Amino acid sequence: MKITRIKSIWPEKKGFDVLRKNTGDMYIFVHFLSPVTIDYGLNAERVKQGGCIIFDKFSYQHFSSPDCTLTHNWFHMKGDMEPLLKKYSIETNKIYYPENDEHITVIIQNMEIEFMIQKPHWESICDLGIEEILARMSREIDFSAASPNPQKKEALIRLRTKVHLEYNQNWTVSRMAKEAGMSESRFYADYSKIFGIAPARDLQNTRIDHAKRMLLSGMSVAAVAEQTGFGSTYHFIRQFKKQCGITPGKYVSTKA
Repeated sequence: MKITRIKSIWPEKKGFDVLRKNTGDMYIFVHFLSPVTIDYGLNAERVKQGGCIIFDKFSYQHFSSPDCTLTHNWFHMKGDMEPLLKKYSIETNKIYYPENDEHITVIIQNMEIEFMIQKPHWESICDLGIEEILARMSREIDFSAASPNPQKKEALIRLRTKVHLEYNQNWTVSRMAKEAGMSESRFYADYSKIFGIAPARDLQNTRIDHAKRMLLSGMSVAAVAEQTGFGSTYHFIRQFKKQCGITPGKYVSTKA
């Protein structure tokens, strides 16, 4: 498979509507982080948070969010997907609710970074990500039924989405825990267990991801440091190099 476009935690305004009468020679995967309505042409389905779907090649794609803002993960891919679909008994144009669907977001975030940087073997890493997503979809476990405490998970997912959308704000673990209505120690433990990453590290990964986009758009290092919430240029450069292995300036020069 070859990824052609990919976005994680992508926001759209209330009333968003996408209609493709023909998806062309590509599969389109969408993971909905907020409720939407999918119109299949002859019938419509209300999809709740956590639903995943793979739109088939040359198929009809229409979904909308008339009542609320839409946040979703998605990617387009080309190639022969039939062997993988058959392996995991996945049908196209059908909604699945994977167990622990928050991991889907983590997988797509990692795939998006690989797609952007394109270090050696990035395509293989993305292929592994696609296969893991299909494996999780194939379990066909409804998120709300699988969770021992769905209210807690839903609250943390909503908070995480907010933090990722407002990544430039002054988020601390204390502030996150307060908004989630939990003690810091419980919040840290539950967040790490559910998402597979500590909250501060998760926030920093998101900031670095956005910083890369801004740097490649031509923004200065100082401006990027300010707009991504790092507080100072020195701190931003230090954290960027620690995570990426190179300075922001070097990163831009390697992409020029």
